[in-house]
Amino acid sequence: MEKSQVVLGGCNPALQDKCLQITGFKESTFPLKYLGVPITASRLTKIECDALVQKILAKIHIWSTRNFSFAGRAMLINTVLFEMFNHWASIFILPKEVTERLTRDKTYGGLGIEDLEAWNKALIAKLAWAIEKKKDVLWIKWVHESLCGAADEDANHLFYGCTFALEVWRGLSAWWPRLTILAGQQPLKTLLKIKGSKPASQITFTIFAPGIYSIWRARNNAIFQKQIIPLKQIIQGVKEDVK
Repeated sequence: MEKSQVVLGGCNPALQDKCLQITGFKESTFPLKYLGVPITASRLTKIECDALVQKILAKIHIWSTRNFSFAGRAMLINTVLFEMFNHWASIFILPKEVTERLTRDKTYGGLGIEDLEAWNKALIAKLAWAIEKKKDVLWIKWVHESLCGAADEDANHLFYGCTFALEVWRGLSAWWPRLTILAGQQPLKTLLKIKGSKPASQITFTIFAPGIYSIWRARNNAIFQKQIIPLKQIIQGVKEDVK
């Protein structure tokens, strides 16, 4: 837990303190680093990519002071530096200013690739290709496997279309009727449009949040632990969380 961090938002200080106390995590803010790359709440900016650019430029500066042949420098650029870029480019769409700066000729501190922006997009597209073609890979199995086994999983199916999820919402709707509208809908948009008192809306969202989490946890238990959490246990657990 020492290396684990959590970013909190949309909750009061008392709730934040409680979350930190229960989890034992350290509180952090965006951007934070994971495996050497920044994690942000939005698209990466040029400033957030500065660490990548500076690392590459520093390597080039060090190599330029050493007695390497031209072929040796070219090999280092093509292997070490290109791999550094690929690590970031296979995770994020990088800002155009960054790819343009690194697209420069090797003589001027670039990687010598004609179009790094297109290369970046190709690496990201490769993830979509992997999801479709490499269904035997563990993380892709996790994307495709569904809780009810009726369809490939996505957020709408898992939380509002899956037969298991529908039973959860029906059980909670019997306790709090405002949740009846969740089945097959876009819930956040629908819930926000419902008219009523502020306390009633707060109660609805207070039940909705642990309901979503409980369905997510039930899916992961079914896929990774091969254990099915009983519906009654899930519904009762949500009620206890809310109380």
